[in-house]
Amino acid sequence: MNPLVLSGSSLNTWFECPRQWWYSYILAKQTAPSFKMALGIAAHEAVDYGLKSQMRRDGETPEVGEWLTVFGREWEKATLHSRPKNNQPAESAEAHYRSGLQAVSFYARQVAPTVDVVAVEEPMAVTINDHTWTGTIDLIDRMPDGRLRLRDHKFTSKKPEGTDRYKRPMIGYYLGATALFGEIAAVQLDYIIRGNRDKPPTFMPILIEITQQDILDFASDIEEAVAAIGAGRFPPLGNQTLACRWCPYRKICPDARLG
Repeated sequence: MNPLVLSGSSLNTWFECPRQWWYSYILAKQTAPSFKMALGIAAHEAVDYGLKSQMRRDGETPEVGEWLTVFGREWEKATLHSRPKNNQPAESAEAHYRSGLQAVSFYARQVAPTVDVVAVEEPMAVTINDHTWTGTIDLIDRMPDGRLRLRDHKFTSKKPEGTDRYKRPMIGYYLGATALFGEIAAVQLDYIIRGNRDKPPTFMPILIEITQQDILDFASDIEEAVAAIGAGRFPPLGNQTLACRWCPYRKICPDARLG
């Protein structure tokens, strides 16, 4: 383990709950993803495949069936050891699988044809105050005016309440994208809000403004995390930040409150 190398997901985990970070990155405990998490994993893989194919085909969007085949394959892999959260029909594997198919099909038909792809799943690393921050950029596309845009897709079951949870990693991706591609004119979260039997999916793009102060705060966040990790401080904060609600270790963590 090298605690000085942080990523978007690990830094977010740290600030949501250092104890969760300890379980994941110190103890390296492996847990099966929930169906919700598996849906996100499989949908990302499908979208990555579709957009890469679109880039190779000079902007021609692949047939929807190709996207869904990738989703199905990745879903099977991601859910191999998964179990439902409870016995409610909405928490079943079938409900999540159908919702994922619907969301990926929607993205392929409605969103992908509008994307002028420049790069997909681009690995990056930046050095901030002598500490390495790594990540993978979901998407760089070209806007109608020719300028570049950084985009990150999120598959969710409901309309987002804000962007606070994702702004920190997007700052890191912005720094990495700027180093790789030059000027980035816009940073955008692409929410694909999954539908159900009665409601189709919707697309909700949200722009994120990144200021110089945001970048300075991001550097301070990294310093804070590195110092605490080096000192072995891993307090349980999930009850305050509500991270216990989705933490994969909540059933084995004595500090988690599940109510």
